[in-house]
Amino acid sequence: VMGFFVEPLYSGNINQDGSFDIVLPDNFDETTQKAFDNYNSQDSAAYELKPNRVLDLFLNLDGLETSGLENTISLAGVYYGFQVFNDGQRNGAIYPTSSVAFMTYILEQQQGEAVTGNYYYFIYATDVTSIKGKTTMPLFLSEENDKSVPYLEEHDVHLKPGWNIAKYEILRTTKTPDGATIPAHIKKSTVSDLQNTTWFHITGSKSAATVDETAS
Repeated sequence: VMGFFVEPLYSGNINQDGSFDIVLPDNFDETTQKAFDNYNSQDSAAYELKPNRVLDLFLNLDGLETSGLENTISLAGVYYGFQVFNDGQRNGAIYPTSSVAFMTYILEQQQGEAVTGNYYYFIYATDVTSIKGKTTMPLFLSEENDKSVPYLEEHDVHLKPGWNIAKYEILRTTKTPDGATIPAHIKKSTVSDLQNTTWFHITGSKSAATVDETAS
């Protein structure tokens, strides 16, 4: 459940048929703070780890209906997924996402290669938070002229105390004059379940990826 700067505190097994269970622990905010405190106390600590606030995760909120933006939140996993180990060696991670191409774009943050799709991730909230509304702004397609298209970002986020499932979607892309593909319509929301989404086991980069589908 936890990783990146700290060792995973909970683990399970992926079965031969691809099935698995993820049990998200209670009081994860306390678990996160304890892990961060342990890391920060080390002489070798490269950063001071602090829990995220809602407004650290959700951006571009001017003009929207919001409440609880200062509330503390904790994220499960590493970069939206859960690391996989085989005989003690890290072997990629599993992600609940619409496609490998979409998740690879998100993970590698490749400019100009956007694809439509979605991924899910898990947020532990300490209190109620709400973000609702749409933001439209001009998206300039070239540095050489003022040609632009409307860029739309939607929020329909409602966090309750405890675990929540969040969804990030790119609903529409557009082409720039130099042939790049960029997001033009993004939606961030919370959902009640994973809606039969497939989990993909991604073990390498886009150029040399080995991919296994796991069970929903």
